[in-house]
Amino acid sequence: MHFVEFLHDPRIPRFKSDERGRGTDEENRAVMAGTLALYGRYTVDGDGNFSGNTVEGSSFPNWIGDVRTTNELTMRVEGDRMIENFQRPGGARVTITFERAR
Repeated sequence: MHFVEFLHDPRIPRFKSDERGRGTDEENRAVMAGTLALYGRYTVDGDGNFSGNTVEGSSFPNWIGDVRTTNELTMRVEGDRMIENFQRPGGARVTITFERAR
């Protein structure tokens, strides 16, 4: 199956030039610090539980090709929420809560 994640900080200021390719160093740094996009494939086991994913593309190219098992990435569903916990090897722990839109 496939997944897409796009996370961004809605407080990122607009570019003064109004042109995507003409951002200042400061504007471009704000976009990179405030956004993350990735996509790929994920798998579930025979019981329907998440068992891992592979990143096929990312706005942070160093992650392309990463394979994440339940040792690094867990998902759990609680009602209308899905909670993702991710531990980067040697890095930060990230928890994201997704809530179903009605």
